[in-house]
Amino acid sequence: MPVAAIKIDRWPHGPRALEYANLLITGVELPPIKVHFRDGHWRVGDGRHRLLAHKLVGKDIIMVRRAVRERRNG
Repeated sequence: MPVAAIKIDRWPHGPRALEYANLLITGVELPPIKVHFRDGHWRVGDGRHRLLAHKLVGKDIIMVRRAVRERRNG
């Protein structure tokens, strides 16, 4: 999925995104992030650090898993 198509509600803190960015630079493939579609946008459910790492190293595409949410009645 295009990195630019994913909205993030809050940015991660700490050094983990930089650690992931370094891994990406060395060719390591990170696990897919989880996204869900809400309010007309794809949003991160799990993987904020990995998404930021992709942005930091200039990657245009990120592997994703779509989260399935059950609808609750009532």
